[in-house]
Amino acid sequence: MAQRHDYWTHGIATVLESPQLAQLVQHRSDIGTVIEQAANTGAWFHIPIPTPSVLAGDTTISLRDFALVATVNDNAKVDLLHLRRGKDLVYNKGVSFVATLINQTFGGGTLAIPTSAGGSSGCGITLSVHVAFLSGTPRGRVEFHGAGAIFS
Repeated sequence: MAQRHDYWTHGIATVLESPQLAQLVQHRSDIGTVIEQAANTGAWFHIPIPTPSVLAGDTTISLRDFALVATVNDNAKVDLLHLRRGKDLVYNKGVSFVATLINQTFGGGTLAIPTSAGGSSGCGITLSVHVAFLSGTPRGRVEFHGAGAIFS
């Protein structure tokens, strides 16, 4: 049986692709990254996830699943998830999360990730989350609490 490795990142590590669009940004050690943005806009947010390395023996690891823990209010909608290894898009899923706590695992399948250095094969993985900010009061808000992945 292959060893299982779970890696998690606190939501405070979330990177805003377009910080100029945000009306409020807080990186908080208690709940993660909080973003509020104007209505009828959208933005990508990126959460780097640590990836295990193999120093001897095997040359690949397998990504089994990945997870997102976040909260969106009534006027924010998580609508697209991307998982990237370097420049390579390895997972793409349309979703629809509004006014909810997202605490969900998504199927990564058995994605083989080469562990050699150089190029995108030596990169870790990043979970990219697209949020559409809807009209209404209060202003659209998303809180990124954390993200993780299960490797074997």
